[in-house]
Amino acid sequence: MHQPPLIEDLAVVLCIAAIMTVLFQKIKQPTVLGYLIAGIIIGPYTPPFSLIDDEFEIKLLAELGIIFLMFSLGLEFTFGKLRRLGLSAIIIGLFEVVLMVIIGFFAGKMLGWSPYECLLLGAALSISSTTIIVKALEEFNLKRFSFAELMVGVLLMEDLLAILLLVYVSTLGAPGEVLSTRIVSTSLKLLQVITSWFLVGYFALPYIMRKIQNYITAETLTIISVGLCLFLSSVAVYFNYSAALGAFIMGSILAETPLVHKIEKLTLPIRDIFAAVFFVSVGMLIDPLLIIEYWPSILILSLVTITGKLLTSGLGALLAGQRVSDSIRIGFSMAQIGEFSFIIVGLGSSLVATDGSLYPIVVAISAITTFATPYLIKLSLQVSYRIENSMPQKGAMLLKKYHAWILPIVRGHLGPKGVKEKKIVRFIVNAIIMAILATISAQVIIPRFLPIVDQQWPFQFIFWLMLYILASPFIWAMLFTYPSSKANKKACMLQILLWVITAAELSMLSCLYLSFPWVAIPLSIVLSIYFTLFFRPLKRCYTWLENRLINNLTCKHELDETLLQGLAPWDSTLVKIKVKEHFPFIGQSLEECRLRPSFGINIVAIQRHLKTIWLPNAQERILPEDELVVLGENEEINRFNLSIQRIEEVVDLEESPAMEIQKMYVDANPCLLHVPISSPTVKQHIKGLIVGLERNGKHILNPLSPTILQQGDILLYIVKKDERI
Repeated sequence: MHQPPLIEDLAVVLCIAAIMTVLFQKIKQPTVLGYLIAGIIIGPYTPPFSLIDDEFEIKLLAELGIIFLMFSLGLEFTFGKLRRLGLSAIIIGLFEVVLMVIIGFFAGKMLGWSPYECLLLGAALSISSTTIIVKALEEFNLKRFSFAELMVGVLLMEDLLAILLLVYVSTLGAPGEVLSTRIVSTSLKLLQVITSWFLVGYFALPYIMRKIQNYITAETLTIISVGLCLFLSSVAVYFNYSAALGAFIMGSILAETPLVHKIEKLTLPIRDIFAAVFFVSVGMLIDPLLIIEYWPSILILSLVTITGKLLTSGLGALLAGQRVSDSIRIGFSMAQIGEFSFIIVGLGSSLVATDGSLYPIVVAISAITTFATPYLIKLSLQVSYRIENSMPQKGAMLLKKYHAWILPIVRGHLGPKGVKEKKIVRFIVNAIIMAILATISAQVIIPRFLPIVDQQWPFQFIFWLMLYILASPFIWAMLFTYPSSKANKKACMLQILLWVITAAELSMLSCLYLSFPWVAIPLSIVLSIYFTLFFRPLKRCYTWLENRLINNLTCKHELDETLLQGLAPWDSTLVKIKVKEHFPFIGQSLEECRLRPSFGINIVAIQRHLKTIWLPNAQERILPEDELVVLGENEEINRFNLSIQRIEEVVDLEESPAMEIQKMYVDANPCLLHVPISSPTVKQHIKGLIVGLERNGKHILNPLSPTILQQGDILLYIVKKDERI
């Protein structure tokens, strides 16, 4: 019986990959290196012949590996986490990409290449490989650390910048062009497309998943999840973006649903199989003979890549307010290039005749830096501690002051807190939604399905009238999002300004997309009458839409990050720990775990399904699938991380009980003097969880139970507001 070559090729790939990973696990080396070696063995450059017949089909399966890796990664990034990491990731990503393009350009100049070849080299060296880094972090069980989360955000920022670099490279490669408005238009289009995906996804999917969660089977949930992942990946490719970007966004949308943990568990085997194929396919690109032929250039550029990325990423992280140790880890971990580099060089070489050695040199640099990545990550853990501990005291104090100044900014603490700021943000969001609806209608729906709209004015009038009526709640929000009284002149002026901006946007959209611009005049008249007659229904409709979106983003019964940050005294941190299958304390009570004396940490709350247990008592037991909210200093939490599988920073929740941190002066209660914290007398006076002790100007986080209270002591404790003393 005839068997398709794909089956035989896949069998060869998986079997050799399995042998190599078992061997590398035996010698305690990263399995990703085993996949690369398997690719070299299988590939066409290893004599006597290639072990597979159809490389193209294997590369297609490798694309699925990238898609499912990014989808799995997105499942761990909720909207709150993306918002929190956003500015930090932008600062680091921009700093690193811009400087690496410059460094790569001058490195190419030193090798005697042309300006265009130097630009291609700089662009290729600036983009790190998301898939390689994520796999390496999993190998070392580091994804639970905060620096790893930030690094993934930086990698996503780099992928977005890579899209713009592709446009810039193709623009320079086109005859007679040096600069083009395509870069600006592509940036705006990218913003529109991504925003539309998030808005539609956040509005619909969490609500649907909550409705079906009680009766959906594991098989059906797997099919739905994989189908949605591949669907948005296909949409991304349709808009000329990376399929991995679409997969990540769909994962982050599904992360807002109550079924996210089931989806993550069900799709994990699929991800692992196709991810193995991807890493093997990367190894198949490595040609040992070419590395020997161009070894001087490859060696120099590999050192430039590792050193340059280490410095630029590390300095960028410091500028973004990260600790020295985390900045060093980010720098070491991002010192390699990957799949986007091949795409950039391949596109540039197809447009302009370049040196034939450029592409193989970039592939060789990718291979060398990929092999070095696991060892660099491992080395960063040791180097970061040594450098941080050996820093001069003045330098450490200066960095600490800068950290205290910049961190609230990059984490959004200086964001829109007031009513006016929030309404301006609402106006901007609705303006983007309106632009998205008009752009999709004009560039997708009309050309593909309704070309007659652009040919005859009556059809154009009807189509755009229906579109504006459909979008009328958002137009209403732009016009009346900032109601003002006549007595407040500033508010009146702001309201008029928003009206002018709204009119300007609608006029611009009409000029861009209407083949009969005069149709905008009757449209304006009809819409004015419509808004006058249906003012109140439009207000109710928009309020319902906004509340539904906010509810989908916050109705996960999780813990309010803002609330918890206010409960962390001094330099302590609150984190969320997921209790997985091999968690060491499952079934034990908090008293039996002895977390405070052993690790110096405290459990503030336990999230159990849709219920939150605040300030759990000592007899409360830890159960599988619980989420523990742990308070402690970074070093203590990092020490505790060694015994658990997964940790991530606390995400948003709208509905949380009123909690606060309070102080009690021991001098004001003489009965507390000279008694241990664990005594019934203390428990009688403090109906909450003791998390700190101030003594002679010193701060003691999570003091031990036998600690004797002395004169002048101040106790810090977390309590529900309705249980205050």
